[in-house]
Amino acid sequence: MTKRFCKMDRREIASQLGEIHQLVAAPKYLCRSCARASSSKSSLCKPQAIPNLKSKNKPLAVKVAALPEQTSIAENQRPQTLLMAESVSAFDINLPSLGKKQLKQAKKALKKQRKYHKKLAKLAKKKVKQLQKREKLEGKLNKYNGILRVLSHKQVLQGSAEQVH
Repeated sequence: MTKRFCKMDRREIASQLGEIHQLVAAPKYLCRSCARASSSKSSLCKPQAIPNLKSKNKPLAVKVAALPEQTSIAENQRPQTLLMAESVSAFDINLPSLGKKQLKQAKKALKKQRKYHKKLAKLAKKKVKQLQKREKLEGKLNKYNGILRVLSHKQVLQGSAEQVH
């Protein structure tokens, strides 16, 4: 079979049903675009290996324990205020005592929490930039105000000198 499953029409599928059944009976690959399964890569347009059943049957707590800790350079360089906010809102979760539904809800909550922390960090960074820009503009304004005062003072002196003569 040289043609991909997603390119086949009804008549081709009907004529090659036995061969298709052999390929689909014990699938090893799954197409990422059309979601078809097959035991050979050549019959799929974007094949991706299906994980083993052994890893699927492992308990969720074992899978979570096997994952590496999530630490990165970006997290270590966060502003001090965000680190304090995270430490206040952080809490320990005992994975074995939670049910699947509770675990799923906890993961969703954690995902939302990370999302909002990311938004807060972005807003804090933006606020710092705005403050720096404001200080810079105020400095320029003060500089030009000083020049205007000097010029107006010189005009006053010239005007009083002309009145004296």
